[in-house]
Amino acid sequence: MQPLHKRLSPDDLRSLTGQLLLIGGLFAGSVVLAAGIATQRTFFEKYRSETYQALPANLKPLVDSAVDGDFSVSEITQFQHLPQPDRLRLYDDWMLAANPSDLAPRLLTRLDAPLYLTRAERTLVCGNPDQQRRAVFFLEQSNHSEAIPILQKALNWAEQRHDTALVEQIQQALQPENTIGRAPIR
Repeated sequence: MQPLHKRLSPDDLRSLTGQLLLIGGLFAGSVVLAAGIATQRTFFEKYRSETYQALPANLKPLVDSAVDGDFSVSEITQFQHLPQPDRLRLYDDWMLAANPSDLAPRLLTRLDAPLYLTRAERTLVCGNPDQQRRAVFFLEQSNHSEAIPILQKALNWAEQRHDTALVEQIQQALQPENTIGRAPIR
């Protein structure tokens, strides 16, 4: 019996049978490749992480005020004139802090809720496990009513991925005795 490459001539490959054989081979190869990639999630997950930018010196006074949980009128005006990338650096600095303030998430979401809630949601999806836990804490401390649907969506996602530590933290944040989204904002 001759090997396959000697039995198939260029004319055979141009025929309908040859074309169907090539398409079938490509399809079978792509299925095997897709199955291989899909089962290697643990290999790829270890490289998943968000990066945060360092805080410029001109934003340090705003961070100090956010840590205290209160902006003056001039600081609110300064914040409102910041471009979006600089506003996000306040979130980045909070995520990088060794001991983040409990009051800063509430203040930041009060000043620009869509920006910071969306950024925290992105951290839940793209961040490493430590960053995800910090993002849940940010959403919990924001005390914003729109954080609840984000946490519920993240809970479903974490349950599907069997991430028990994240599931427990989100469930604790969503407990009825927790005041997230229900207490008045100071």
